[in-house]
Amino acid sequence: MRLFLDTSVLVESLISAAAAGHLTARCAGHARVVSSQVLGETYSALTKKRGRPAPLMDFKGAAVLVRAVAQSHEVVPVFAEDVLEGLRMRLEHQAQYWDAVVAATSRRARCDRFETLDSFGEGMRRELAFESPFPEGYVPVATADS
Repeated sequence: MRLFLDTSVLVESLISAAAAGHLTARCAGHARVVSSQVLGETYSALTKKRGRPAPLMDFKGAAVLVRAVAQSHEVVPVFAEDVLEGLRMRLEHQAQYWDAVVAATSRRARCDRFETLDSFGEGMRRELAFESPFPEGYVPVATADS
């Protein structure tokens, strides 16, 4: 099975040992896929304050972690066709643009599941299999203070 890991899942698993453990167990024996866009979003999310007094980590630490993700996951590029399909999803399902592009990329990469903490509307859920890799009731550390 091919599991596409969204930015929200990567960030959470990089800053929370509990989340990392859940994700490792869930991904055991499966291909872990991210896009080049997700790598960039992950770096940005780790190094921006986003309503917190300080970023989740410094630039160098975030770069080391993103590099490790790139080396341990299959990384797929984002192509023009993904952007165009993302635009269709955005217009048809009122999805956030960047989320729609990532979803389109995961489908083109033939992923079986899209692992995310983000909420997607019913229309997007009909198009892709979205799931959270964390147990029901899990409170994300990355958004707890936001």
